[in-house]
Amino acid sequence: MAGKSTYMRQVALITIMAQIGSFVPATYAKIGAVDKIFTRVRSVR
Repeated sequence: MAGKSTYMRQVALITIMAQIGSFVPATYAKIGAVDKIFTRVRSVR
C-alpha cells in the first residue's frame, strides 16, 4: 500500500491526532484548525 490514498489517509490521521494533542511523527508540524477532512480518492480501473 503506497498509493495516493494511503498518503492522504496518513495525513488526515496525523492532522486529527495533532488536533487532540497526541504525538505527531514530525520534527516540526504547524497545523491550523481543521473542521472537516475529505480523503476520498477514487481508483480508476
